[in-house]
Amino acid sequence: MKIIISGANGFLGSHLLRSLSSIDGCDVIKFTRDDECSYLFEHLQTADVFFHLAGVNRPRNDKNEYHLSNVQLTNNIVEFIKKNSLKLPVISHHLFTLDQIVSTVSVNWLLKIYY
Repeated sequence: MKIIISGANGFLGSHLLRSLSSIDGCDVIKFTRDDECSYLFEHLQTADVFFHLAGVNRPRNDKNEYHLSNVQLTNNIVEFIKKNSLKLPVISHHLFTLDQIVSTVSVNWLLKIYY
């Protein structure tokens, strides 16, 4: 099973990575802030499960860092999944961004992924 973890160096991601890596048959792919989105998108196309745990909770340098890391990254991921019609379970802690991306992603489309 191919599993992708965004935010794999963060608190939640690093613990999940450690746990899943110890299970036989789990191919765990890490996505961190040092990686390009193209790396993530390449692996999303063949993934079985995606844990989207990347985000910034204390921006360091730029007040736009919070928006780019939490809202824009999530929006880009959802758009990529939609554009490529991927039937991919996504587990995320970014529930608050749903209302911020509804203008570009139909809620009906999100529900059709699984039903």
